[in-house]
Amino acid sequence: MPSGRSQTDSVDALVLAARGDELSRSFFVRDLPRLQELATERESQAHLGARFYLIDGRCGLDARVKATLRLTCQRCLQPMDVTIDDRFQLMLVRSEDEMRELPESQDSVIANAEHLDLAWLTEEQVLLAMPLVPLHSSTAQCIPRDDADTKPSLRGETPFARLRELMNKQFS
Repeated sequence: MPSGRSQTDSVDALVLAARGDELSRSFFVRDLPRLQELATERESQAHLGARFYLIDGRCGLDARVKATLRLTCQRCLQPMDVTIDDRFQLMLVRSEDEMRELPESQDSVIANAEHLDLAWLTEEQVLLAMPLVPLHSSTAQCIPRDDADTKPSLRGETPFARLRELMNKQFS
């Protein structure tokens, strides 16, 4: 188990499923390495709520992940909040062969049900629910860039004209 995570992040999902238990956990983005790379606010939290059950000796779960993440809009490069609220059902399997035995409509994941890492599961599901390219919902919401960065100079110069002048001076 990665350092920095507590032992309560790992559960025996088979025992929970046999009892039909439910649980909920919250994780800081700073403790979820792949989310940490994307989010600009490390103190945000991702929440997992799950109900475990058994079907044909396999552990399944009905779950929900929720998070509000501060990401960077890829249109204006300014921060924006993305709300994640995703319900999902999963079967935990030990191998790809076991995965192929399930109907195609059944989502599954290869995981050790006896030591299910809840932080990993939460992070995985939040990543799956995130937009592929974070964008404000409309261009009107994008914060305009500084006019000096977006408008060409009045002299009609290309972006590299000044560089050309400097290079000519250096080599003269």
